[in-house]
Amino acid sequence: APSANPGRRRGGERGRNMQTLFKLAYSLTVAILLVLFVILGTRTFYDEPESPTFSFRPVPEKPIGEGPGEPLYCDFDGRCFKGGREITPEEEANLRQEERDYIQEQRELNRRQREYEDERADYHRNVFILASVLGVAAVAAGLYLFRRVEAMPLGLVLGGLGVVIFGWAQAAEDFGEIGMAPLFAVVGVGLAIVLAAGYRFLGLVRPTGGDGGQGEGGE
Repeated sequence: APSANPGRRRGGERGRNMQTLFKLAYSLTVAILLVLFVILGTRTFYDEPESPTFSFRPVPEKPIGEGPGEPLYCDFDGRCFKGGREITPEEEANLRQEERDYIQEQRELNRRQREYEDERADYHRNVFILASVLGVAAVAAGLYLFRRVEAMPLGLVLGGLGVVIFGWAQAAEDFGEIGMAPLFAVVGVGLAIVLAAGYRFLGLVRPTGGDGGQGEGGE
């Protein structure tokens, strides 16, 4: 029998290629929009703590006749030093008024900075947990829809992965403050859900017909 029309065959191949490209573009669109939805939703409904603004008082000048040495300064823990030596409470009481005002202001600024860093760590932890939950849910939904809907499952899986990466990027700055235990717990739960969803939904796919599998009742 004569072979099929070559032009029709080439046209069919082009149509299938265009269909595949269209599905891939749709999947990427779903993934990108899902990631943007989570990022913009987080920025809109859950504001990041604002960094405190400081108006620094100049370091008090040394009195005329006082010997050389390091100027007055305070560290992040609230300890203050003068001349390279830590100031005791008794010595602080004997300082000039402008020096005592400077020390009080520095301690207040350090306190506000510590509060800001604690709030920022809490914010990044919460965003990480929220993004991980949404990302894992999107991946699980993609696995559920596999072989049921075309193109969309891949977009959900890629978008879910992007959302999880966003959560990690947010938390990376404060891993030390957040602690490894909550991060490990969230990742462990997410991994268990994804593995369970993959086993449950991808395990339903069975070869049909041909030599690669057996039909129902086959031997």
